[in-house]
Amino acid sequence: MSFFEPEYEDLHLDYEQLRRQKSALSLEMDYVDACKETGIIKNYNVSLEGCTCTDFSRRHKPCKHMYCLAMELGVFEVDAAELEEFTKTVGDNKESGSNIQMYPVRYEYITCATPPKNYVVIDFETANNRADSVCQLGISVVENNAIIETKSYLIRPPYNDFRNSRIHGIKLEDVRDKKTFRELWEEIKPYIEGRTVAAYNLPFDLGCLFATIEYYGIEKPFFRAFDILAYLKLCKQYKSYKLTSVAKEFGLKHKAHDAESDSKVAAEIEILLAQEFSGVTTNIYYLGEQSIFEAVAKSRMSIEMVIDYTKELIKRDEELDYDAYKSLLKLLEQVAAHNDSGQLYQNCGMLYEKFGKIKRALSYYKKALSLDANLKLKTRIQRLESELKKLGA
Repeated sequence: MSFFEPEYEDLHLDYEQLRRQKSALSLEMDYVDACKETGIIKNYNVSLEGCTCTDFSRRHKPCKHMYCLAMELGVFEVDAAELEEFTKTVGDNKESGSNIQMYPVRYEYITCATPPKNYVVIDFETANNRADSVCQLGISVVENNAIIETKSYLIRPPYNDFRNSRIHGIKLEDVRDKKTFRELWEEIKPYIEGRTVAAYNLPFDLGCLFATIEYYGIEKPFFRAFDILAYLKLCKQYKSYKLTSVAKEFGLKHKAHDAESDSKVAAEIEILLAQEFSGVTTNIYYLGEQSIFEAVAKSRMSIEMVIDYTKELIKRDEELDYDAYKSLLKLLEQVAAHNDSGQLYQNCGMLYEKFGKIKRALSYYKKALSLDANLKLKTRIQRLESELKKLGA
């Protein structure tokens, strides 16, 4: 998906992104294919979805080359003078301790499935452009595709900068005597930990959540999540996907930029979509291995999803901690046994081999081959048996 779709509007307002937009103004494209929306600049292959430069591969956010292409194609515009003034002002704040950027959220696993019937919709309002400056949280709890509870928390952020008051109307004096997110966390946590969380433009709200819990040193919760905006785009086509516009299309009452109202109307939109488009699937994101463990244990992931997940683990380049995955591996073995899945037994074997547990890997490879003779495991089995002989095991 293009980074220049409406759901990424907030991303382009981050300080680090503004700096890259400013840098893009001094670049020139070496080649542009307007039909394919791709190009080349300084030996980098660029599209609206990514770039071969180091900056994009490291951050997975638009780099200066992507902004240059987007401006060349006319899908993204900047006011050079306004950009210069804003980056200078924010840069001054940044030097004094401010850090305006989206918090990077890592998903442990992503699968495609129909949205669940039970979930919690969250919405954050921020005092300024910092993701950890949350000043209001709205929550709407959905059970069996019906809203059963809504809540609103005014929150005292760790900053006095309330430049976003012009958007949501919340001022410093409104929250001066309110609890901080740290003080509210034990009350908020049950709505998130172990639940399915949804939001209208998920990256923004999860960015706020994780930036704030990092600021206060709170342990990161484990949960599943999906994006109502992304699901809406799969189901319906609109000229504008702003929440106010979509709420009007659905005939829903909505007070814009009030976190409780935003979460409630987003939940109402998702409920209506689920009724009309029950067969449409979307991405379900798993935040942390524990959320996957819980999903497997409660049969919320099909055998196909479990197999896909183990493939993702095998592909990871980084070294995995065996102790952290030991319980999950045991559960995966139970799933393999329950389903007589040669493919999953094979993947379990590959995981054990990745962890250096050769004997266990060998036993699972043999079990997999006994269930599915088409699996190409004979050479691998012979190699591992040879390794064990050399080790005298």
